Amino acid sequence: MRQSPSILLIEDSEDDAQMVRIVLQRSGWHLEEFLRIETRNEFRQCLERGNWDVVLCDYKLPTFSAHEALRMNQQEETPLPFIVVSGTIGEETAVEMIKLGADDFLLKDRLERLPSAIESAIGKREHLEIREEKEELYRVVFQENRAMMLMVDPETGLVVDLNKKASDFFETRGKPVRGQKLAALLTTGTEKKGDQCIFDFNAPVLRCCKEMPDGSRRNLQVFSSPIRLKGTKLVFSLVQDVSEQVEYQDKLKESIREKDLLLRELHHRVKNNFQIICSLLMVKSEDFSSSPCRNTLQELESRIKVFSFIHEALYRSSDLSKISVVTLFEELIQNLSNFYRAGQGAVELQSELEEVSLDFSNALNFGIILNELVTNAYKYAFAPGVQGKLQILFRKVDGDIFELSVSDNGPGLPKGGERTEGFGFNLVKTIVEKNGGSLSIESSENGLTVRARF
Repeated sequence: MRQSPSILLIEDSEDDAQMVRIVLQRSGWHLEEFLRIETRNEFRQCLERGNWDVVLCDYKLPTFSAHEALRMNQQEETPLPFIVVSGTIGEETAVEMIKLGADDFLLKDRLERLPSAIESAIGKREHLEIREEKEELYRVVFQENRAMMLMVDPETGLVVDLNKKASDFFETRGKPVRGQKLAALLTTGTEKKGDQCIFDFNAPVLRCCKEMPDGSRRNLQVFSSPIRLKGTKLVFSLVQDVSEQVEYQDKLKESIREKDLLLRELHHRVKNNFQIICSLLMVKSEDFSSSPCRNTLQELESRIKVFSFIHEALYRSSDLSKISVVTLFEELIQNLSNFYRAGQGAVELQSELEEVSLDFSNALNFGIILNELVTNAYKYAFAPGVQGKLQILFRKVDGDIFELSVSDNGPGLPKGGERTEGFGFNLVKTIVEKNGGSLSIESSENGLTVRARF
């Protein structure tokens, strides 16, 4: 509390004024500004000058009174703390002055309470000014905000207050919004009951709509939070008109849907084109009686089918950027098995494929590798009429690193290494090197295992 308040004393007795001064000085107060006046005109001039902290007023003066002084003080934009100090005031009169707006009253023979009464009056007035400033700030922020704001009773759903923006938006045919149920102002929401929206005040964000007088529909987003105002539980709702955003999102979804259809159609047509090429190669291979020429065309057909299968998998995939390993590899393996089964003995196929999705590039690379390794196994590992075993494993190793391994129980690699110098193996090596991966070959008289990792 200040130790040098500016005190304006309305008192006709200089002795009584001196007594007030002494009491305050004994309390340790340094009275830099202490003025005694006793007329109405003097008080008016002091109010106009301002810069006073508190008014001390005798109840009755020859030409002036505490009632009149209090009334003049309250007419000011910022009334000063007002304390009645009198030697003749009774209890009823004191209560009356308090009701009229005085901060306190004291008897002149009990002035020892005057310092604390002044501190209390100044503190109360400062607290009141702070509260008024906050209320003014609330009024400006709430009433003049460009966003729609409402205060709603959570028990009844009634609108108890709203700003001008919300009033202009929700008011129809001059009917005031305050006192209406918020649910009645919204035509659709998360649920419907008759023509009213069941408004969930527990939901922090709610999407709903409002039918406008011109027949148009506006999409709204309501942000709600519980508050307590003067001891009353309320819900503060901030309403945003998101019609333009919803319209933009709908157009964007439609555009994505159209592009998705176009892309699927593209994959479908590319797959068909590859199948036409494969059919032409198959027909052409029938023209060659020599085995080497026919085998070359059939191997080329098998490689082209890898591309066809990948575009087919993308066409059927729910995500056009990803391909299921299981779907793609099973088709590739089945295609090779059907092709080589006629010229081979019984080959037991075992596959363990981890259910992961690959992007187009990785799916194509691993698909080509799988095609080459399985083709080599069928060509070189299994003698006609001999029981064979082929094992295919695919797994995710770490992060975005994957590993494909193909194992057979054939005789392994010959000493000359011609199986690793052909076009198929060189293609595998090139793909692995290009992707910064590793290729390992384990060969023995009990079989061959090739692992590609990248």
